[in-house]
Amino acid sequence: MADRANDIHLAVSEALQRSGAVLTTGGLGPTRDDITKRTVASLFDAPLEFDESVWANLLERFPWKTPRMRWRTYWRLRHEAEAAEEY
Repeated sequence: MADRANDIHLAVSEALQRSGAVLTTGGLGPTRDDITKRTVASLFDAPLEFDESVWANLLERFPWKTPRMRWRTYWRLRHEAEAAEEY
């Protein structure tokens, strides 16, 4: 699916009506053209917020990486969401 907000909104809305749950596997990165996360958040009227603890965890887990500010957009979560730690 192309990165067009209207298309993503419609597809996720229809899938939710049919199944009650939707998993996405693309368009979730830190670049400006990856709009899936913010489009789906708007569908639920749930703005994304930066979570300092998630950012700190990222920096701790990858100390050899030089952090880039654009990565901060990747670590925005829905206000009530909890980050799951990967092991």
